[in-house]
Amino acid sequence: MHWKQINWPVLVAALVLLVGFFVPWIRVPDGDSEQIVSGASMGVVAAQFGGGYYVVYLLPLFALGMGVAAVKKPSWASVIAIVVGVALLVWGLFELARFLFLQTRWGLWVTAVGAMLAAFGGALTWRRAHVLVVQAKAAAKAAKEAPTGEPTDAGTP
Repeated sequence: MHWKQINWPVLVAALVLLVGFFVPWIRVPDGDSEQIVSGASMGVVAAQFGGGYYVVYLLPLFALGMGVAAVKKPSWASVIAIVVGVALLVWGLFELARFLFLQTRWGLWVTAVGAMLAAFGGALTWRRAHVLVVQAKAAAKAAKEAPTGEPTDAGTP
């Protein structure tokens, strides 16, 4: 395998995923102290909070698969990286939403919905106003360039 044939972006992503698996992720209260948990030590939290957390142990397997593909099958590495990246992002966003849902109360969610409505409503009304301004400018330009009622050659043979 030549160095130029390696899918470097995927290989770097795989290495970052592997490193990230072993560094601290979260702090878990443990009585008067707290416990620092990495992806590698997530089994401690999984036993406390539910078996779904054991899924995290697939992360280094995915990363190793990406790394091997980046070196051995660079053309396949891109597809594998997209699948792994999207799967990990979806899982991470699900876990973040689940954590927030369990730790927050309904007032925060009502506020979040209000913020989304504000952003969407503002963007929608800004777009409408922008379209009206553009249309008004186009109409003014067309009126300025329109004939003033003088006869033209268009009807003569």
